[in-house]
Amino acid sequence: MKKILLLVILLVAVNTFFWIHHSRAVDPPANVKHAFTKLYPAAHAVTWKRNDGDYKAVWGGASGKDTSVFFSDSAIFMGEENTIPVGQLPASIADYARQHYNGAEINRAGCKMDAKGHRMCTAEINGDNLVFDDNGNFLKVDN
Repeated sequence: MKKILLLVILLVAVNTFFWIHHSRAVDPPANVKHAFTKLYPAAHAVTWKRNDGDYKAVWGGASGKDTSVFFSDSAIFMGEENTIPVGQLPASIADYARQHYNGAEINRAGCKMDAKGHRMCTAEINGDNLVFDDNGNFLKVDN
């Protein structure tokens, strides 16, 4: 019984350590900060995090999280995400939600642009992150 209790305590401690490590802000290297400032000189109150090996800068809007941009370790721009009002999504996305999610409401909406300038729209419905092309055609579920 003591071994099981000790194992549970150890697992909780390790899990807590990794959660804190991955959720706290980081200080990116100077080359990443320089690349960011060059592209977004007016951005302020920026929070930096690590996201799948890239550096993620988050700022703006009422939530302070309306814009996110991603840079590699070598300061290469990887993409941008913006939160938008649900009403700004193409109408075909709302139609898709009605047809495939039994009329469920879209909780959050956004636009993504990759480093090549390809734009996609995102819609969160019932915990699923749906990805559409710029014209509102369904591409995939990205969870």
